[in-house]
Amino acid sequence: MRRLLTLIVVLMFSFATLAPVHASSLRQAPAKAVKKDGTPDKRFKANKTPPPPPAGPKKKDGTADMRYKANKPAPKPAPPAPKPPKKKK
Repeated sequence: MRRLLTLIVVLMFSFATLAPVHASSLRQAPAKAVKKDGTPDKRFKANKTPPPPPAGPKKKDGTADMRYKANKPAPKPAPPAPKPPKKKK
C-alpha cells in the first residue's frame, strides 16, 4: 500500500512538471530601449544607426575608394602652439 501511494505521488509530480506551460506566462516585459539618462541604448538593433554611405566613388566590392578626396576622413585639427616659457627677472 505504501509503495502504491508513493508511486501515485511521484506520478502526480512528474505530470505536473511535464504539463504544457502557457506562452503568456513565459513572456517577459519588453526590454527598455532607453538608458536611465534618457539616451538611446545602442545595444538594441532599433537604436543603431547605420554608417552613412561614402560620398565619392566606390571600388568593385562596394567599399569606398580611398584614392579620392571625397572618401578620405577629415584631418584632425592641429593642437594649439605651446606658449613660450616666461622669463625670470
